[in-house]
Amino acid sequence: MKLKMNAKWVETLKPGPKRRDYHDTDCPGLTLRVTPSGAKSWTLMYYAGKRRRRLTIGSFPAIGLHDARKQGQKKRGAIQLGADPAAEKKAAREAGTFGELAAQYLDAKKHKRSIREDARIVDVYLNPRFEHAAAKDVKRSDIGAMLQTVAADAPVMANRVLACIRGIYNWAIGAGLLESTPCLRLQPPAPEKSRTRCLTNDEIRAVWKALDASTSTAIADLYKLRLLTAQRGGEIMGAAWSEFDLESRWWTIPGSRTKNKLDHRVY
Repeated sequence: MKLKMNAKWVETLKPGPKRRDYHDTDCPGLTLRVTPSGAKSWTLMYYAGKRRRRLTIGSFPAIGLHDARKQGQKKRGAIQLGADPAAEKKAAREAGTFGELAAQYLDAKKHKRSIREDARIVDVYLNPRFEHAAAKDVKRSDIGAMLQTVAADAPVMANRVLACIRGIYNWAIGAGLLESTPCLRLQPPAPEKSRTRCLTNDEIRAVWKALDASTSTAIADLYKLRLLTAQRGGEIMGAAWSEFDLESRWWTIPGSRTKNKLDHRVY
């Protein structure tokens, strides 16, 4: 039923044998729902694309007609700009706390090459600050303050922490759990420089002698292979005999294990 509501009418409205919805003509979509028990609640009906949505505003008398109209008009303004508040509210409930969101991210990305480091960053830097906060309520200023604290002792690590939390929120948006990220326009707190330091021949000889004297022959062999092939430690530690052609003297690292996802041949 559509009608022009007034405060007295809302207050004195009696329940019927069935649940009834009353639609306010002054605020399109604003609906007063009355149950047989006499409970009254405000909702806003609207369309998101072709889908009809219902957004709960609150219960009467905690929220009166004037405040319900005010909230309804505000929500309708956001809807006209493309927002979908009911979907955002649902997504926020599903995302839960930041700790829960981070756990979902780590599970979804368990095959990511750097997932162990991401898990360490979550445990050491992110959860101590945000674990019990609602994921949707973490603010950019909160993240910025945390990054500055980390950067005071470990500038480059602060950059890695930012990359990790940005990855978590970007994944949440893609998964439909959140509608926005608090990491928007946050800049890495520390400049980074490419390493230019190389071992001298004398230093290489010293390292080799130390490896020869090591009691851990497996570890020594790994480091010798790194010196001989100039390959990443992870690529060497993950190598399988099937990658080596001893007759032609080529080692082919499959793209599934390389940083650029391309096969890489090492003589």
